[in-house]
Amino acid sequence: LRDEDPASLGDRLTTEGEPIIPQSVRYSPSGRQLCYQRLDANGMRELWAYASRRGQLNGNPVAWGVADDHVAFSPDETLLALRQVVRDGEPALRIVSAANGMLEAELGPGEFGEEPWHPSGAFVVATHMGRLYAITLEDGHERVALTPADLRVRGGGSFSRDGRWIATVLDGAEGSGVAFIHIGWVTFRELTPRR
Repeated sequence: LRDEDPASLGDRLTTEGEPIIPQSVRYSPSGRQLCYQRLDANGMRELWAYASRRGQLNGNPVAWGVADDHVAFSPDETLLALRQVVRDGEPALRIVSAANGMLEAELGPGEFGEEPWHPSGAFVVATHMGRLYAITLEDGHERVALTPADLRVRGGGSFSRDGRWIATVLDGAEGSGVAFIHIGWVTFRELTPRR
């Protein structure tokens, strides 16, 4: 929107075509990029990334067969975390290039939340079989359990802006509730921030 006329819309970023899934639109941390999902002619989800500096309509298609709405830009905006249907038809956690969709890492099964990236960009958090894990992006993709086996986590986790806390939903005998997990104790064998 332009400041001088609140009723004025900015330039159109996409052409008409297959439906865009409204809840799938995500800004990058700086706001210079966004991604969104469209349904293809067969009802499958396509992920598109748009960068204002490239200036082309629609942006670039970067992934097909996206499994849900939880797609997130890395802090440096070069990567996207998503859950994608893979060879055997099962969804897997993947990290792809925001510029061209090239696969950067396959992290196995699980589910991301809305803010899965640690601010360093060195690891993400995801749930799998009721547990919350930190997963490094370094070779080997080491997983560190953040919740005990006797507590069930639902829906992934979201980092605080400073990266010190993760909010998640726990399901227990007394019902569900929001839990905050301090991650100062989390270490990987050789964790180094992405540059």
